Amino acid sequence: MSRPKEIWWGHAKSIIRGYPELKQQYDDLHRQKMAQNYSGMPSGSGSGRALEDIAIRELPLCKQRQYDAVTKAIESTRRLPYGKDCLRLIDLVFFKKTHTLTGAALKLNISYSTAQNWHGEFIRTVGGNMGWLDGL
Repeated sequence: MSRPKEIWWGHAKSIIRGYPELKQQYDDLHRQKMAQNYSGMPSGSGSGRALEDIAIRELPLCKQRQYDAVTKAIESTRRLPYGKDCLRLIDLVFFKKTHTLTGAALKLNISYSTAQNWHGEFIRTVGGNMGWLDGL
């Protein structure tokens, strides 16, 4: 018999699916502008201190929490003995969205039950990082 899913389960999956876009937004906010103003005229925006400008640009708090939760899950999964394969599974199913769980298991030469276990473990890790497992 399958384990009943928690209320937060679908939300955690949505956060994981949205991670590539959040990562792109985060990287864009922290990328230093490479264009130099040679006109000699003041631009009127920014402090003129590039490093400080990068430091003060952040994602909104809710999105930052989501980004941090998935990033921490990726880092902790990477340290597992099977972490590389698990992250490939997550990439195919959630980030690239090119495979179903069954298709990703076939591609990685693992059993469907192993794929289910890794998939569920990653979702629970993200849920734990979001603080949704505190009361369980």
